[in-house]
Amino acid sequence: PTAIDEPGTQKKVSVYPNPVSGNEVIIRLPSDKPSRISILDITGKPVKHIDAQSSTVRIQIEGMARGIYMVKTSQDNDTLLQKLIVR
Repeated sequence: PTAIDEPGTQKKVSVYPNPVSGNEVIIRLPSDKPSRISILDITGKPVKHIDAQSSTVRIQIEGMARGIYMVKTSQDNDTLLQKLIVR
């Protein structure tokens, strides 16, 4: 499955603050199940990988260039994408 699901069955990933201008972003996942979080640059190249064990994850982003990124989360067989803007 991908991020496109039937209406009413969509899972959601929250990324905040977004846009982010500080050194930390918080990601809220749909459940506490183990998951893999990747931050990808605009070309799809991985910038960071995090193995999460809870539904709320704090990620340090200091050193990341300003721009648009994608937060890719994989939990069970679901993969979700969320845009992240770094200022």
